[in-house]
Amino acid sequence: MTEVLEAPTGTTPSDETSDAASPMRGGWPRLRAELRLARRATWRSRGASLLVVALVAVPMMLLSGGLVVFQSHQPTLADEVDAELGRADARLEPVSGPDPSLTQSAEDPWWWEIDRDQKTGEPVNEVLAPLDDPSTLLPTATRVIEVGSARVVAQTPGGIGGLDAVVGEAWDPSLEGRYEFLSGERPQGQNEAMASPGALRRLHAQVGDTIELTSPQASFVITGVLKDASRTDAEQTVFVPATAALEAIRETRTWFTPDWQPTADELTEFNREGVIVFARDLMLEREDGRYVDPGTAFALASATALVAGFSGYLVVLLAGAAFSVSTRRQQHALAVASSVGAPRASLMRLVLLQGTVLGLAGGVVGAALGVAAAWPALMLLDDGRNASFWGFYVPWWGLAGIVAFAVAVGTVAALLPARAATRGDVLQALRGARRPVTLRTKRPLWGLLLIAIGVGLSATGGLILAGLRASEHPDYGSPPFVLATWAIVGGPIVFQVGVIVAGHWLLTLIARWASRFGLATRLAVRDAAANPARIVPAFAAIAACVFLASFALSAVAISGAASGRSHWWQGPEGSVVVNVWGVDELSEATEREAIAALEATDPDAVAVVRGEPSVDEYRGDGPTDERLRTTLRPERFGMADCDDPATVGPCQTAAGRLLGSSPPVAIAEDELATVLGTTPPESALRVFRDGGALVLDNRWASGTLLSDGSVTLHEWDGSDVLLGLYDTLPAPLGELTLPAVRVSTPHSLPWELIVSPATAEAIGLPTAVRTVIGAYDEPPAQETLDELDLRASIPGTSGGISSQFESGPPAPDPWLWLILGAVGALVLAAGSIALGLSRVERRPDDATLTAVGATPLLRRSIALWQALVLVGLGSVMGTIAGVIPMWGITLGLDQRDVGAASMADTPWPWLAGLAVGLPLVMAVANWLVPPRHPELTRRTAIA
Repeated sequence: MTEVLEAPTGTTPSDETSDAASPMRGGWPRLRAELRLARRATWRSRGASLLVVALVAVPMMLLSGGLVVFQSHQPTLADEVDAELGRADARLEPVSGPDPSLTQSAEDPWWWEIDRDQKTGEPVNEVLAPLDDPSTLLPTATRVIEVGSARVVAQTPGGIGGLDAVVGEAWDPSLEGRYEFLSGERPQGQNEAMASPGALRRLHAQVGDTIELTSPQASFVITGVLKDASRTDAEQTVFVPATAALEAIRETRTWFTPDWQPTADELTEFNREGVIVFARDLMLEREDGRYVDPGTAFALASATALVAGFSGYLVVLLAGAAFSVSTRRQQHALAVASSVGAPRASLMRLVLLQGTVLGLAGGVVGAALGVAAAWPALMLLDDGRNASFWGFYVPWWGLAGIVAFAVAVGTVAALLPARAATRGDVLQALRGARRPVTLRTKRPLWGLLLIAIGVGLSATGGLILAGLRASEHPDYGSPPFVLATWAIVGGPIVFQVGVIVAGHWLLTLIARWASRFGLATRLAVRDAAANPARIVPAFAAIAACVFLASFALSAVAISGAASGRSHWWQGPEGSVVVNVWGVDELSEATEREAIAALEATDPDAVAVVRGEPSVDEYRGDGPTDERLRTTLRPERFGMADCDDPATVGPCQTAAGRLLGSSPPVAIAEDELATVLGTTPPESALRVFRDGGALVLDNRWASGTLLSDGSVTLHEWDGSDVLLGLYDTLPAPLGELTLPAVRVSTPHSLPWELIVSPATAEAIGLPTAVRTVIGAYDEPPAQETLDELDLRASIPGTSGGISSQFESGPPAPDPWLWLILGAVGALVLAAGSIALGLSRVERRPDDATLTAVGATPLLRRSIALWQALVLVGLGSVMGTIAGVIPMWGITLGLDQRDVGAASMADTPWPWLAGLAVGLPLVMAVANWLVPPRHPELTRRTAIA
């Protein structure tokens, strides 16, 4: 007989044992288990993991390397002291006469002050002459090294050249650190000297050669190579002993004491004598900390934030696409974990922790590579100055922050893939099915709204700026101005966010439109529309890179064109201009010297521009030529009257209209082409020969000198003209009218009205030389220009002339090529990553296509169209977004200003290359790379 027994209600020992053996439910054990699973999952998908680590490591390498380079440029207190003193103990320099109130700063010895009257600013104490030799204040038998500076002229293979000279025993071993001994021997006599590497190159000399100084007259044998540690290797300096001739031209003097330095009380006594002292021990008593200028610190923080933000944004997008592919390949494993009871939160943390692990790995690798790359970068950037870098300083606190930032970036990159991976149906995931992607109806609306808001923000900001600048007293720090500026900057960012939000919708539109162009196109665009989690982040990353390039190209080209318009041309491009100035400008000797100096450069043509001196040059109390007591000025037409209350913008007073601008200049007919840079038309030359004037197309001037084919000249008393700039003019002394014709020139030149020498004599225009211009088929050598500058700068040689090579404004083309190359590399990298992920995820599809007879050409064509869609969409959107802020900026500028930026200068061919050329290059490259041989596997079901 059997019985049914009641089940025991108490706990058994076996149950207690089972409960004790169950996993701990605390947070830390669970987290450790999830970390272990995440580490194993990243190792199983090593390819995708290495990609994510590389994506994180590259920007972290740049950030850490840049931080090390910056920190190595910040001197410690010991570095600063060694740079000032070398191995010496103190440095003395008279800065004032004896004054009991003089004190120097303990923080900065070169900052000093004396007591001054609060009302007048004059010194309270009697002003005395500085001490000639402060070494007399030192204890007896104190060793002193006196060093000074001068400017000398030396004989060079190309003629003569100016060199900096350090006078005194700068080669003394106690000054090592302030001066750097490179090679050779130290001078032992008064006829021996040393030279810097730059000076040796300039003189075409080497150790053992003799250098000849022409000013002052001296010769020295070069015994070694020495340089100022604070100057570059290219600086041209000679180090010479203190001979009588060199001491006579010495400009500054400094005294170093190798074995003595003052106490704090002694320093006060030196200050009272008008001497400041840089003392080693007193300086090192300060707290040893690097001082960073607040402006530099802010610029560094801003640049770091921008680079970190942009690179983090790109990494999140591209690594997010990689995580999206990786999590889909983990779909079955995650479904198995879910089927045995793993909660959704645990699965999500598992994927997030994969991003954390890979972010940590990328941060550590990037920081290590950045530190390793910083040293060769410092060597490459070293120009010989001690400030190039003071030492190899690694900011460990900064590297820790960079690694933490990398962890955050990796975690954020895995956020959306983790959310998507845990939202699917477990049974479908277990059998390998994938849900078709559905387009949310609200996404296109929100995206279009954000796109419209982005464009509207930039336009509104530009219009507000235009209104503020048009006001009588614009306040550039006012809240409306700041808000308008931020609107211009934020507009394209909102625009790109809108493109991302509407990305899937844009892909579906492209798929519908492009499906009609053949099988390869249809398969490519439909694959893109079916995988927005992979495609949208990728083209958003490309759009961000192209946005920066588009804005930079537009900004460089537009600002370069504006700079070219506002450049103050002294003559035609490639010419050498010698200007005559000062009280000697009417001297025939000065005129002959100016022409001779220019002809020494062997020009192909020489032209002389003659005219009257400016009024303030001949209005002194000394005797002047009778004919220079009056001046001729052309009348200007076409400008608004400043006295009219309705006038807004540029205007002129009645006196300004009658005064016009500068007086006419006289140029010989055969020299016009040299001065203008172009040959005037024959019709203009006929007017010129018949006593008329040429009016240059000067974009600087407002209004015009021409009125019914003629110009009106008024004769004024010189003093009246000078007073007329500020007050009402009296009646002119006379008036005459000349026929005139306008002549266009390649550039806006500093003259507006040109007459022939015969016409100048007929109308009484003084014809003193003002400018001499030399034209060349090939630009003169730099040594020739240096010698010309030197002849103009040596006192007593040519005190009334100065020279200049007119090279024109810098061309923007090198910067445009650099920007295009840099963004091309970024787009190539981002596109390669996205297209590589696409090929990995399409392997089952490739196998299916091959199984049903697809040819390799068809598969290549699919790859080509995938690249066109991905890179093309990102490039077009990025280019448009980059033009928007420049459009907003130019809206806020006064286009009547000659130097204002204008959208007419937008580099459309360069932008077309960015929007169209880069996608085509990427598509061809993707077509040339053959598809991987497919593995014939089953086709994954789509539920």
